[in-house]
Parts: sequence; C-alpha cells; structure tokens
Amino acid sequence: MKTNKIEKGNKIAIAGLMAVIIIGLLLAKYTYTGPDPLYDDSTYIFEAHEMATGNFSQVLIDPFTYAFFEVVPYALSFYIFGYGIPQAFTTSLCEYVLLIILTFLLARKLIDESGKYAMLAAFFTAITPFVVLYATRILPDMLVGVFFAALLYFYLSIKRKGISYFFLGIIAALGIYVKTEVLALLGIFALFVFLEIIHDAFNYHKFKHLKADALLLGCFIAGLIVTLGSYLLLYYHYFRAPFFIFKYYTLSPGNLSTNLSLLNPKPTSYDPELFSIGLIFYYFIAGGIIAISKNNKRLTKAFLVSLGFLLYLVLGTDRFTSYTFIPIVSRFFAAFAAPFSLLGAYFVKESVNKMAEATKGKFTAFLLAAALISALVLYNAFQIYTINSEYNAGVRQLSDAFHNATYYIINASSKATVYVLAHIGFNIPTVNFTNFEFKFSPKYNATSIFSETDLSSFCNVKTTQTNKNVFILSINTNKTETQKVLKQLNVSCNLLLIKQYVTPSGYFLGVYTVSPTNSR
Repeated sequence: MKTNKIEKGNKIAIAGLMAVIIIGLLLAKYTYTGPDPLYDDSTYIFEAHEMATGNFSQVLIDPFTYAFFEVVPYALSFYIFGYGIPQAFTTSLCEYVLLIILTFLLARKLIDESGKYAMLAAFFTAITPFVVLYATRILPDMLVGVFFAALLYFYLSIKRKGISYFFLGIIAALGIYVKTEVLALLGIFALFVFLEIIHDAFNYHKFKHLKADALLLGCFIAGLIVTLGSYLLLYYHYFRAPFFIFKYYTLSPGNLSTNLSLLNPKPTSYDPELFSIGLIFYYFIAGGIIAISKNNKRLTKAFLVSLGFLLYLVLGTDRFTSYTFIPIVSRFFAAFAAPFSLLGAYFVKESVNKMAEATKGKFTAFLLAAALISALVLYNAFQIYTINSEYNAGVRQLSDAFHNATYYIINASSKATVYVLAHIGFNIPTVNFTNFEFKFSPKYNATSIFSETDLSSFCNVKTTQTNKNVFILSINTNKTETQKVLKQLNVSCNLLLIKQYVTPSGYFLGVYTVSPTNSR
C-alpha cells in the first residue's frame, strides 16, 4: 500500500514538473528575443562559428575567460544543423529547461520527497524574470546557473566516498570554463570543505569522513592552482580573469549603490541590464534564516554558499591590490536561480506548516500559501511584462532590421563587402552579427570601420568609380545621429543612402553605397 502511494506521488511530481516546463517554454516564447545584434551574443556566435569550422585559434587565445564551454554546444548545433538564429538560441533554451529540472531535483532531495514543494521550487525558477528573460539569449549566465545547481546537488546529496568527491572536485574545477566568476564560487566551496575538515578532526564519530573531505579539498585546490597558473602563463598576472580585470570596466565602473539597487524589492528601474531581482531574494533570505534556526545543516550550507557567492558579486573586488566594485547586471543572478527557488519554496513550506500548527487548521495555512505564492507570481509577471514590452521587443525589432538589411544586400549583389559603422564598443559585435546573417558566407564579408582614418581611406579608394559590391551598414539611435557621426568624421566622399530601416524602439539602420562623385 505504501509502495503504491509512493509511486502515485512520483507520477504526480513528474506530471507537475512537466507542467512547469511547459509553462516555462510558453513564457520563453512570450519573452523571445534571440541574439542581441549589439551585445556579447554576437561574439559567442562568432566563436562558435570558428569552432564549427575547425578553427580554434580564437578561443585558444583566451581559453580561460567567458563562455569557453558555453560556445561548444552552439558550435555543435551549427556544425550539425547549419547557421541560423533557431540553432543558436535552442541551446540556451535547453539550459533553461535543465535548470528547472535541477531545481526540482535539488528541492525534492532537500525539502520535500513527495514533490509538492519541489514543483513549487521548479515553478519559481521557471517564472523568475532574470532567468526566463534570458532563456533565448546567447549568453553564458544560464549555464552558470545550471553548473551551480548541479554542484549544490552533488555536494549536498552524494554519499561520502572518495571517488564521488573526486569527480565533484573535477566538476567544480571545470566550472571556470563556463564563466570566470565561478573561481570565486570554487574558493567558497573550498572554504566550506576546509571548515568541515576542521569540524571532523575534532569529532571522533565523524573522523571517517576526514579522508573524503581532504580529497575533495585537494581537488578544489588543484583546480585553483592549475587555473591560476594558466593565468600567470597567459596574462602574467595571477588574478587577471577571475577578478574581472577587463578594459571595459574602466569605462563603466561599478558602484555599491547600483549593485545594491538590484536587491531592492521595489521595481525602481527597468533598465534591461539593471532591473531588480525581486521578492525571490527575500524569500531566499527568509528560507535561509529558518534553515539556520531549525539546524537544517544541508539547507544551511546551500544558503551560506549562495550568500557568500552573492556577496562576492555585490561587494567583490577585481584585484587584491586595490578595491573596485564589480559592475554586476541582472542576468548575473541566473547563477542563483536554483538556491533562491529552493530556499524560497522552503520558506513557503515552513510558513504554511507553522500557520497550520498555530491555527490547528489547514484553511488559514492554505490562505497564507496562496498569498505568498501569488505575491511572488504577480510581482514576477509585472516585471516580465514590463521588461519584455520595453526592452525585449526592441531587441527583436533590431534583429529583424538587421535581417532585412542583410537580405537586401544579398539580393542587391551576388557578392559584396560590407563596412560596418557603429558606436564605439559595438563595432565588433555588429560585424559578427552581420556575418552571422550572411551565414558566414565568403561571398559576403563584413568588416568594421573603427575611426575617421578608416572611413576616409575607404572613401578615397572608392570615389573614383561606382562599386555595386561595396556597402556601408550604419547603425545609430536615429538617422539624424548617423548623419552627425558621418559629418564629424569629415568624410571625404559622398555616401548614398539606398535603404533604411527605423525600428519602433528608435534604432536606425542605413545601407549606404559610395556615390560616384569626387571628394568635396
């Protein structure tokens, strides 16, 4: 009888998980963006193309920085199915679904064997704005969330055996290839294992675990040594990549006020990169406090490890010689989706149980559960709707405009060279996305015009004759701004606008040719 009840519970839990996944996929469809033509998505697509064609020189130049492993599945997708936006974002979508499943497994293992609150935890992950809004972007953050969830699951649930911990140490070390901030997470895990070793050393009954803990700590330390040694060989600096020393950060430094504003429950900003992470953070904090008060050791570990990693991002520094705030953005929190949802569901569970005990009835407890869940769902829905309508729509429109512009060039010429003129900082991603739209065909090659000298030299060569195979693709916030840029460059030739695309979000894409007149 008991076995039948367990089997029935398993079927209900699996059916519930499938329902949550379907909800997640519907939300991903609603918030669909695809790759952003002006952002890092295009760089990862380019690196995936290089991998797919057997050229590893690009990624091997800097193998320990962003998205080395993230690029591999994109490359496989391109290699098998060809180049296209669906082949690119499907990988991110699979990572999103995997993150939902891992959250379910983690919650079922740690808080709810029946699966009821595990389904709730999975649902929280599926509807969290900083997760679902990036489910179709080409970025490494979703994979960091998958990695963190898997690491927590194995760390908190495997039996203490040397070989199991050895592989866990390997998994942790490999995480650095997903995104370099994982090194901080690796250090936090190593610290917790070290504290466990100290605890076991003074506890006779747990002394048998000391060998396994020492092996795991050794794996973590080995991963750190190999990685930091690699940084030293590649960059002549131990902490170059793990602590975010990038030249772009000198242009847009982080600050404590901006970072802390992301933790504000009030949605004061709908900047696409800086919207607040919402109520789920406070559910997480409440669940962690309850876990500590009830001496739930495994949930307490999950809470403290996550909190330590979170504090590193909010308050961390890029180097030990001087303190610098890391300019974090909302998508970074995808790393915490599983532990946030896990402890959020635990907070709901314990609150409901406490209410049921206090009132000696289930109805009041049911109302409390409905209130807590509804508050989170409505808040998330409001954020998703607002950000999707104000930002994601703009990304989709820009991507469509790019597609139309490149399609026009393909129809206008059987072979062409396209020079891309974009904002400083967006040149390379724009070139990468343009070539992606050309399917990386050798018949259509896009290169960047970086400066006045580049454009003037180009014009000096092209003014002597009409060349139907040469185009300039200019992108700016509007046509007037584009004309200002061209005027400021003091271009020594006339550019003829032959096609323009203006998106509702305010972007202007102009396709130009060089007019067959001499310089002014």
